[in-house]
Amino acid sequence: MPGSDSFTHRALPRGHTRFGVWIDDVGIDTIVDALKSDPAVRCSVSAVRKWLLGHEPRPMRARALVELSKQLGKPISLEMIYDHGRELEILSRDQSKTEIG
Repeated sequence: MPGSDSFTHRALPRGHTRFGVWIDDVGIDTIVDALKSDPAVRCSVSAVRKWLLGHEPRPMRARALVELSKQLGKPISLEMIYDHGRELEILSRDQSKTEIG
Protein backbone atom coordinates (compact mmCIF):
# COMPACT_ATOMS: atom_id res chain seq x y z
CA MET A 1 0.00 0.00 0.00
CA PRO A 2 1.50 3.36 -0.98
CA GLY A 3 2.74 5.37 1.94
CA SER A 4 2.24 2.43 4.28
CA ASP A 5 5.76 2.71 5.65
CA SER A 6 6.13 6.33 6.63
CA PHE A 7 9.81 6.00 7.53
CA THR A 8 10.30 9.28 5.68
CA HIS A 9 8.48 11.21 8.38
CA ARG A 10 10.81 9.82 11.04
CA ALA A 11 14.04 10.04 9.03
CA LEU A 12 13.87 13.40 7.31
CA PRO A 13 13.96 16.88 8.77
CA ARG A 14 10.87 19.03 8.47
CA GLY A 15 10.22 20.13 4.92
CA HIS A 16 11.40 16.89 3.32
CA THR A 17 13.10 16.52 -0.02
CA ARG A 18 11.36 15.91 -3.31
CA PHE A 19 12.74 12.36 -3.52
CA GLY A 20 11.86 11.63 0.12
CA VAL A 21 8.30 12.81 -0.40
CA TRP A 22 8.04 10.61 -3.50
CA ILE A 23 9.23 7.56 -1.56
CA ASP A 24 6.74 8.28 1.20
CA ASP A 25 3.91 8.78 -1.30
CA VAL A 26 4.69 5.58 -3.18
CA GLY A 27 5.70 3.50 -0.17
CA ILE A 28 8.87 1.56 0.50
CA ASP A 29 7.17 -1.81 0.04
CA THR A 30 5.77 -0.76 -3.34
CA ILE A 31 9.23 0.28 -4.53
CA VAL A 32 10.86 -2.96 -3.34
CA ASP A 33 8.09 -5.09 -4.89
CA ALA A 34 8.27 -3.24 -8.22
CA LEU A 35 12.04 -3.62 -8.52
CA LYS A 36 12.30 -7.23 -7.34
CA SER A 37 11.50 -8.75 -10.74
CA ASP A 38 14.77 -7.50 -12.25
CA PRO A 39 17.90 -8.93 -10.57
CA ALA A 40 19.96 -5.98 -11.83
CA VAL A 41 17.90 -3.42 -9.89
CA ARG A 42 16.45 -5.53 -7.07
CA CYS A 43 16.75 -3.81 -3.68
CA SER A 44 15.79 -4.31 -0.07
CA VAL A 45 13.76 -2.27 2.38
CA SER A 46 17.01 -1.35 4.14
CA ALA A 47 18.46 -0.05 0.84
CA VAL A 48 15.48 2.27 0.35
CA ARG A 49 15.82 3.48 3.94
CA LYS A 50 19.48 4.24 3.28
CA TRP A 51 18.42 6.31 0.28
CA LEU A 52 16.14 8.26 2.60
CA LEU A 53 19.12 8.96 4.83
CA GLY A 54 21.09 10.39 1.91
CA HIS A 55 22.85 7.44 0.29
CA GLU A 56 22.56 7.44 -3.49
CA PRO A 57 21.07 4.49 -5.37
CA ARG A 58 23.29 2.97 -8.02
CA PRO A 59 22.71 4.55 -11.46
CA MET A 60 20.87 1.50 -12.82
CA ARG A 61 18.48 1.57 -9.85
CA ALA A 62 18.02 5.32 -10.14
CA ARG A 63 16.98 4.93 -13.77
CA ALA A 64 14.60 2.12 -12.76
CA LEU A 65 13.08 4.43 -10.13
CA VAL A 66 12.49 7.11 -12.76
CA GLU A 67 10.75 4.55 -14.99
CA LEU A 68 8.69 3.25 -12.06
CA SER A 69 7.66 6.80 -11.19
CA LYS A 70 6.33 7.32 -14.72
CA GLN A 71 4.39 4.04 -14.58
CA LEU A 72 2.83 5.11 -11.28
CA GLY A 73 1.90 8.55 -12.61
CA LYS A 74 4.12 10.27 -10.02
CA PRO A 75 7.16 11.22 -12.08
CA ILE A 76 10.53 12.01 -10.58
CA SER A 77 13.84 12.77 -12.28
CA LEU A 78 17.42 11.62 -11.85
CA GLU A 79 18.16 15.15 -10.69
CA MET A 80 15.61 14.82 -7.86
CA ILE A 81 17.16 11.52 -6.80
CA TYR A 82 20.74 12.75 -6.84
CA ASP A 83 19.92 16.14 -5.25
CA HIS A 84 18.34 14.35 -2.29
CA GLY A 85 21.52 14.12 -0.17
CA ARG A 86 22.37 17.79 -0.68
CA GLU A 87 18.78 18.82 0.06
CA LEU A 88 18.90 16.78 3.28
CA GLU A 89 22.05 18.60 4.39
CA ILE A 90 20.42 21.97 3.73
CA LEU A 91 17.24 20.97 5.57
CA SER A 92 19.25 19.66 8.53
CA ARG A 93 21.25 22.89 8.77
CA ASP A 94 18.08 24.98 8.52
CA GLN A 95 16.39 22.87 11.19
CA SER A 96 19.41 23.19 13.49
CA LYS A 97 19.40 26.96 13.08
CA THR A 98 15.70 27.08 13.93
CA GLU A 99 16.14 24.94 17.04
CA ILE A 100 19.13 27.00 18.27
CA GLY A 101 17.83 30.45 17.44
